[in-house]
Amino acid sequence: MSRSDLERVATAMVAKDKGLLAADESNTTIAKRLDKIGSPSTEEQRRSYRELLFTTARGREEILRTPMARFGRLEEVAGAAVFLASDAASFVTGEILTVDGGYLASGVNQ
Repeated sequence: MSRSDLERVATAMVAKDKGLLAADESNTTIAKRLDKIGSPSTEEQRRSYRELLFTTARGREEILRTPMARFGRLEEVAGAAVFLASDAASFVTGEILTVDGGYLASGVNQ
């Protein structure tokens, strides 16, 4: 991927009403969840499902357990996504790049 391609992708990711959801499931996984409740797996339904995750009591609890006490902003996670899409990451395989505001480091998963 060329530098101009990366710049185009990065610009698109931070455009108004666009972005990354750092806590996400694949379309396939969400489709299975939506299918269980008889809902079609449209882009709009998947987006609504993902947004719902952050408006529930559990979503608020996740925020409280995150040392930075908030979800990441787009500009904070976009760099990691651009890196992973770049030639600089061409030898990176099977790696999880954690951008979570200290959530895992706080020991909440223990």
